[in-house]
Amino acid sequence: MPLFVIRRQIDRSLSDTELEALTYRAIGASAEFPSIRWHRSYHWQEPDALRSTCIYEAPSEEALRKHASLCAVPFSEIREVEEFIGEDHVVPDEN
Repeated sequence: MPLFVIRRQIDRSLSDTELEALTYRAIGASAEFPSIRWHRSYHWQEPDALRSTCIYEAPSEEALRKHASLCAVPFSEIREVEEFIGEDHVVPDEN
């Protein structure tokens, strides 16, 4: 199944309670879309926003857009990506 990256920007003025509510909405939306699988997320702070990049497995970009809209967590971009170093990649031992 294709992999996608979602780039998000979340307003830093949100309270901890509001940020927690965003997380619960994302979890709830995932229950509505069993064919979409979250892999991992990365986030970082900037002066004006909390930014994140989330990796999902989904049947299509359209399905992931519907999922993201239901989450009601703002996103700026969704792109299909390819993994080029898989989990089975082994770094050779140099000894």
